[in-house]
Amino acid sequence: MAVPSQDPVQQSFHKWMCKYLVPMVARFESFNLDGSPLDKTLLIFSGFILRVHNLFFWATAGHCINDFEDLLRHPHVRIQGISLADCFGEDAVFRESIPFPYAIGDAFRIHDEGEYLDFALVRLSGNLCEQLAVNGVTCVSRGNWSKPDDRRFFHHIVLGFPESSVDDQRRRGFMQPVGVAIDALDPDELPDEDCGKWFVGKVRSDDIETIKGMSGGPIFGFWKDDANRTHFSIFALQSWWDKKTRIIRGCTLNMFAEVLHRHMEELAERFQMGAGDSFDPVL
Repeated sequence: MAVPSQDPVQQSFHKWMCKYLVPMVARFESFNLDGSPLDKTLLIFSGFILRVHNLFFWATAGHCINDFEDLLRHPHVRIQGISLADCFGEDAVFRESIPFPYAIGDAFRIHDEGEYLDFALVRLSGNLCEQLAVNGVTCVSRGNWSKPDDRRFFHHIVLGFPESSVDDQRRRGFMQPVGVAIDALDPDELPDEDCGKWFVGKVRSDDIETIKGMSGGPIFGFWKDDANRTHFSIFALQSWWDKKTRIIRGCTLNMFAEVLHRHMEELAERFQMGAGDSFDPVL
């Protein structure tokens, strides 16, 4: 997407980037062993909408779904509500999140660090897709990975909801995404890291104490064309970070495409996907 601005990275944050962000929000109540109430908690799982052919999925990190399903199985936890929040783009009409009836086993997920994969996909119903389209959500489509990647990104941002931000926002009663600047690292300069096919970078600002909780969030790369116009693409999702070194790893969409291609028949059969389950937000 082209960004017509004298300060393109800054302007694009709320005008365009936040249109891609669709986190899953879970509210739950925990109990003591004697059954008495212990706490009420809000969890936000960063994610976005992925389009494959004419099929649409909510995408996040695979380990996030594994952790969430562990929570759903916990005998002393009761889920009060699960929803998708799609109100962060400037064109959003409705500010209420959309009920999202997630159940254990709904996600196709792979979390395999040896294969440099960490993603999960949840198929979206046609009705839910229509609601996302009304609120101006933009999905990530094949153009992000189908072209030869000869672009040189000069800036990177991961978008999501760090846990420290969620705690503060819960007290204030609103949700606000956070964009964290990332400096890309050359894997050859990290001999102690198994970088493989991960995107590897380092959190730029020391002001950010932690990005824990941003897993599953989209990683944007900014680049310039021959006419010096600025564009951005989502090329990975946030998977892992080390607080001490401030190094992050992202699962690239190129890796997604390979896996989705291999498993598309399985996905189509499992989710009984029909041609009517689609929508066309701005692509």
